[in-house]
Amino acid sequence: MRSLMTHPLAVRPVLRPITRPIAALLAVALIAGPLPLRAASTGSSALHTPQGSGAGTANGEYVSTTLNAPYRYFIEVPPGLTRLVVDVFDPDLGLGGATEDTAGRDRDRGGYNSASDYNLLGPEGTARTTSFASGDTTTPAGSDNAWTTLFDSTGESARDEFSTNAYNNSDGTIAWATNWLETNDDNNATAGQMRVTGGELRLGDNGDARVRACANVNDDG
Repeated sequence: MRSLMTHPLAVRPVLRPITRPIAALLAVALIAGPLPLRAASTGSSALHTPQGSGAGTANGEYVSTTLNAPYRYFIEVPPGLTRLVVDVFDPDLGLGGATEDTAGRDRDRGGYNSASDYNLLGPEGTARTTSFASGDTTTPAGSDNAWTTLFDSTGESARDEFSTNAYNNSDGTIAWATNWLETNDDNNATAGQMRVTGGELRLGDNGDARVRACANVNDDG
């Protein structure tokens, strides 16, 4: 999925620890757009390897076992960056089967029976829309032993495709601050002068009815 933004954005991906004794190799790459900036990457070897809460401190696990917290990776975005790409290496858990363990990517501690959750937050704490949200034995497709794009953006957008007849759709990279709100109508997304139907927002003409929605697209750093 490709998203849009109009302001430079600092983001932090939040990788929640798995809750069973299994390991995933996670790495984040920052890829610069057309500006003369170098991409930052961990590479695809000697990666940081969260073990999961079931592994315990004896296996080097502390964040999820003792702190009961997700792993957080911070990405510094240079001012004026026009495109941000965040890649994760091998974000699945056991997608490659038995060879995952011997290849040093995912560690099988009694079966690949868990998952990792992925979240990407802006500097103000708002979740960004990502191309996948979890990794397990089947997803993301094609992600085994490969860099997989978690987020690809050339700008921020709040968008409603009106794919369902409702006032709470959100299809952009940032969420609407409010649902669509009607004034001088029936506050019903499927009836009245203002309504969602056929993949569009239809506006009746009675001279007084209005509908609006708000989103925060300010650059907070």
